[in-house]
Amino acid sequence: MISVYSDNEKQAAFRTKKIMLAVWLVVFALVAAVEITLFTVHFVRVETLLDRSYQTPFAVISVVIAIAFSFGSLFFFGTKYRMVKAYCRMYRDMRQGQRDSDTGVVLEKDDALTEKYSVLFHSITVECPPIRRGQRNVRTLLIEKDHSAPRLTPGTRFKFTAHANIIISYEVIAPSPVKEEGSGGPAVISTQNNKE
Repeated sequence: MISVYSDNEKQAAFRTKKIMLAVWLVVFALVAAVEITLFTVHFVRVETLLDRSYQTPFAVISVVIAIAFSFGSLFFFGTKYRMVKAYCRMYRDMRQGQRDSDTGVVLEKDDALTEKYSVLFHSITVECPPIRRGQRNVRTLLIEKDHSAPRLTPGTRFKFTAHANIIISYEVIAPSPVKEEGSGGPAVISTQNNKE
């Protein structure tokens, strides 16, 4: 079976999450050290020397550093870290969660983006064997937007493993009997003859 997500990719996501969190903690420690130093120097000068001449500059510096760190943290956790954390959660759930295996025939590939786990996916509509006699079992499976499954074209029969309708791995059983338009070949010619 062709694995959609490699082990190296999963490990890289977890490693990136740890590095990003470690960098933020180091910056937080530096900001906290600067703030504590400013407060201590100000307190010592006021209590021992009765000198308040540095009160305004220290207060301004302290407020500017705190505001810059707060906005930087909002941006960091709101964009970069959020995306990495979403991928890590998805990979963890794929590893620990329930999986189902089935076979199906691709009915349609949709390039519109769908969001799940805060990650963007392309969808593939698949007809699977019916669960009950006389019923049609159509599923919408998802492939992450940065990954592609070029062999899964409409009409292709394939076996897949999925978690929460996200394709983890797949294997083509029978390729599509009709090539897509624009790819050339006798299949396109035969479909054009049928239209006439």
